[in-house]
Amino acid sequence: MLPFTWVDVFAPKPFGGNQLAVFTVPDGTPAALMRQITRELSHSETTFLQPSTAPGADLRVRIFIPVPGPELAQEIPFAGHPILGSACVAALESGHGAVTLETGVGIVPVTLSPSGPNAWEARMAQPLPMVTRAWTADEALAEALGVPAAELRADLPVEAIDNGMQTVIIPLATVDAVRSARPNLAALRRLLGRDGLCTLVFAPGGLAPGVDVHCRVFSPFDLVAEDPATGSANGPLGEYLIRHGVLPGPTVRSEQGHAVGRPSRLDIAVERTEGRTCGVYVSGSVRLLGRGQFTALS
Repeated sequence: MLPFTWVDVFAPKPFGGNQLAVFTVPDGTPAALMRQITRELSHSETTFLQPSTAPGADLRVRIFIPVPGPELAQEIPFAGHPILGSACVAALESGHGAVTLETGVGIVPVTLSPSGPNAWEARMAQPLPMVTRAWTADEALAEALGVPAAELRADLPVEAIDNGMQTVIIPLATVDAVRSARPNLAALRRLLGRDGLCTLVFAPGGLAPGVDVHCRVFSPFDLVAEDPATGSANGPLGEYLIRHGVLPGPTVRSEQGHAVGRPSRLDIAVERTEGRTCGVYVSGSVRLLGRGQFTALS
């Protein structure tokens, strides 16, 4: 039997944000079993906590996404809501207010503080985002996104950004354009390739009070085509907005998930010195929904 904890991450209230099942597994648990569990749940990601031997890490977290085809699921090196949710589960066990997790991109520190019954505020330090490609949006991209070409912003670049995961950030003119986008996932795969593992479209403004930016994240290569809340993509989004002067910073509040019925809120803090980004932090609410055990594993 494998115990698991179910949480909602970046959730202003229960049943919002991005859902996550966190399993605590012993060393030697087969990756094939982790892939099967991930595909069975078919959440955006599923995580597995194991002992870590890395200096400075409390635990190792392995992150899997469900993918089409016989592979069932793929392990990824880094993600946002899986790390925050897994850290909260680890803190439940240890009683500590800080957790360091070994990931595929190194040690990620997470700090946590209680915010209510079965709820916490969690904050992670992310790897610094690196722009790997920049270009101007064109009609082919507009068509792949299912938006009018006039809604593409010519004053801002499309950027492919790597912070351990690949994200393409695409600026649109209005929140209505973001909300009405109807992406052709096959076309996005052809146009963006693996740069577009996460394809984020955004516009300044929001549906909820106090929000700075509204975004949606499409996953052309995954079984889950649209993500409710994507911490690994929103960190680079906040850095993009401040670096390009769209928002003054140093903080950005982002909303996501409205299109899939799971409203989410993500807070990004960006540190810059002498025109260079030196820190990116993403935080949000984590809510405990329940605990259980997987029993049919043979």
